[in-house]
Amino acid sequence: PYLEEDEGGNIIIFSLHKLDSKNIEEFVDKTIQQIFDANLPERENLETLVVYDEVNRLLEKFGGTGEGLKQLERGAREFRKWGVGMVLLSQVISDFSGEIRANIGTTVQMRTQYDDDLERMKNKFGIDTVKSIAKAKQGSGMLENSDYNHGRPYFVDFRPLKHSPHRLS
Repeated sequence: PYLEEDEGGNIIIFSLHKLDSKNIEEFVDKTIQQIFDANLPERENLETLVVYDEVNRLLEKFGGTGEGLKQLERGAREFRKWGVGMVLLSQVISDFSGEIRANIGTTVQMRTQYDDDLERMKNKFGIDTVKSIAKAKQGSGMLENSDYNHGRPYFVDFRPLKHSPHRLS
């Protein structure tokens, strides 16, 4: 029902932090399969955005089988034509396969000291960007999208929550 046409579009967020690895994989598998089974019409514009948090828990080294990541790859390759976008959240970009990374349209990189991410950014954007990311204040991040700002990265300060997330039901 979330994929039905709606004038305003949809953002769907799946927070997987309370599920164990087996249930995370089952959830990802079923939700992605349901999008394929919905037989959506082809669309030029983004109509639905599906957000998966904690996708690193699909990795074998964190208890996953790798099947969930295969489904994410299927979605990353094909959802765009139906107006469905995906946001995949993880601590490091290397959690995603090359096939998923090849289909990333927008990258958000928060402050990091992780050598692999810094090396990847150095190769892609140069040493000045690496210095900026490594020294960024908490809550600042680099955004990059090839269709905006001529593909050059830019920095954004994300405002902190104005409430305690622990009070939310």
